[in-house]
Amino acid sequence: MRAIIAVSTFALVMGSGAALAATGPMPPLIERQKLFGNPSRTLGTISPDGKHLAWIAPRDGVLNIWTAPADAPEKARPLTGGSKRPIRQYYWAPDSSRILYVNDKGGDENFLLYGVDIATGTQKLLTPFEKTRVEIIGTSRRIKDRMLIGVNNRDARWHDVYSLDLGSGKLTLVKQNDGYASFVADENLDLRLASKATDDGGQQFFRVADNVVETK
Repeated sequence: MRAIIAVSTFALVMGSGAALAATGPMPPLIERQKLFGNPSRTLGTISPDGKHLAWIAPRDGVLNIWTAPADAPEKARPLTGGSKRPIRQYYWAPDSSRILYVNDKGGDENFLLYGVDIATGTQKLLTPFEKTRVEIIGTSRRIKDRMLIGVNNRDARWHDVYSLDLGSGKLTLVKQNDGYASFVADENLDLRLASKATDDGGQQFFRVADNVVETK
C-alpha cells in the first residue's frame, strides 16, 4: 500500500513539474521588502479645521509623521524626526494646532504621549513618567483645549483616567481605575461606558454616570 502511495505521489509531482515546464518559466518572486517593508504612505487624515493634511511615511527609513497644507500637498514636510522607533499612529489635537502620538524610546515599552506643534515643529512630552503606558480615551469636537487619556503609572494593570490640558500640560484625575479594561467618553468628555474582561474570554459592559461605574 505504501509503495502504491509513493508511486502515485511521484507521478503527481512529475506531472505537475511537466505541466509547469510546458507553461513556461515561473514568475519572479515578490520582493520581501514589498511585502513586509514600510508603506510609502499610510493613515492619511485631514485636520479638524480642514487646513492641513497628515500621514505617516518613512523618513530616512523610519516611519514618521508628515504634514502639508490641504491645498498644497506637494509642500509636505516631516513633522517628527524619530530615527530608531517607528511611529505607528497619531491623533489631531481638537484645535488643529498640533499632532499627538504615543511612542516609546528604543523599545523600552515606556509608551508616552507627545505633542508636536504644526506651525513650529516644537515637540513636547505631555506625560513625563517612567514605566508607564499612555492611551487615548477621548477627544471632542466641542472641547478644543483638553482630552482624556489613560495612564497606568499608579498600578501597571489599570489605566487611571485623566483630563489633559493641551495648553499647559496639566493632568487632572477624573477616575481612579481599579479593574476596568477600557472606558468610553462622549462629546462632553464625560465617561459613559466601562468594560471588563470575563473569565470565558468575553467582555462585560457597564454604564458610567458621574464617574461612577454602575454594577447593578
